[in-house]
Amino acid sequence: MSQLSKSLLLMTKIENQQFNEVSVINLKEKIEEKIRQFQELWNNNQLRLHCQLEETFIRSNGDLTNILLNNLLSNASRHNSRGGVIDISFTGSTAYCK
Repeated sequence: MSQLSKSLLLMTKIENQQFNEVSVINLKEKIEEKIRQFQELWNNNQLRLHCQLEETFIRSNGDLTNILLNNLLSNASRHNSRGGVIDISFTGSTAYCK
């Protein structure tokens, strides 16, 4: 119930545009940081990581970027199979995670 309340509050804040603080974020560095945070989980689940990142900068709210990356990597972990692969790649303005 608590997680649902937090999610609804976050959605309301996004809808009401209450995340006004925007900064330039080095997306490559941010993803590399998140990879370090998820590495133990992936090792425990025998997930392999294929990663190809180029230096890319975005203008975004830092909190929302963290939430987005956490959700993407969490879902890639959760919906994977033991011994599977997480493939993260972006070059310039093209990015994907599967």
